Amino acid sequence: MTLTGGLRSLPVMAALLDDGAADLFGLSRPFNAEPDLVNRWAEDDARPSACISCNACFKTAAYGVVDCPIMRDRQEGDWDPL
Repeated sequence: MTLTGGLRSLPVMAALLDDGAADLFGLSRPFNAEPDLVNRWAEDDARPSACISCNACFKTAAYGVVDCPIMRDRQEGDWDPL
């Protein structure tokens, strides 16, 4: 079974795998926010994805690019949550 939507925590996904509740996970938005997420998790950094599920990444697809403008602004120092 594939689970998708709202999955951000490696320990939660590991528990779902161990319990047999899922075989595969859809992580489109987390990967848009952090393309190196799997590498970070593989290096024992189990912090949840920084994705806030705002869907801004899908708005960029109309321009031929899929990325996370929120994370890009954070990295460039332009992000203001207020």
